[in-house]
Amino acid sequence: MGTVYNPNSPNKPTLTDVRNAGEYATTFRWSLTFTEPPRFWNNNDTLLKHMNVLCYSTTLPSKSVEDILIAVRGHKHYQPGRVVPNGSITLVNNETVNNQTHLFCTQWQESIWAHNTGVGLNYNDFVANTIRITLLDYTDNPILHYDLKWCFLENYTYPELSGSASGPFQTTITLSYNDFFILNPDGTRAIGDLNLYDTAVLVPSNAQ
Repeated sequence: MGTVYNPNSPNKPTLTDVRNAGEYATTFRWSLTFTEPPRFWNNNDTLLKHMNVLCYSTTLPSKSVEDILIAVRGHKHYQPGRVVPNGSITLVNNETVNNQTHLFCTQWQESIWAHNTGVGLNYNDFVANTIRITLLDYTDNPILHYDLKWCFLENYTYPELSGSASGPFQTTITLSYNDFFILNPDGTRAIGDLNLYDTAVLVPSNAQ
């Protein structure tokens, strides 16, 4: 009889344990989707799809649990406080001769603060209600989704130009988000057994 996989074993994992744990997630199988883009981009799906193709890398959203210090007569005790989203992700995008990333950054910037006048669109017109990062398995099926809520362009930087080496033109883009949720592959509520979620914010408003 072969070795039985036992995830509760206190011993060092065997090769069988490592193999039988299942398919391992990778850092190169993923996609970026503007599920609910800013309203002013509703007629430019092509540009937003290009941003997925041209995206070389992205960081992932995260949250921090603040601690509360309770100090009493020389003793220090800590208990958890607020859970605060860290607030931004960074994309690195390859540029093409069609200036896709330049258009992406410039149009979003101008929607917030137009050149010379400083006038922008209405808030609800330049905020992306949902940006989704999806992890994929070997067959390109979703493992899970990160849904970033209420996003806007925070910063972008272009590379230094020189003749010292060959290299791609890559733009670094920082997007701000208010909050995020981790969703199951079918888009249902976040992974876990605690029934604490406000499901109303997990379903895009344009979902059928």
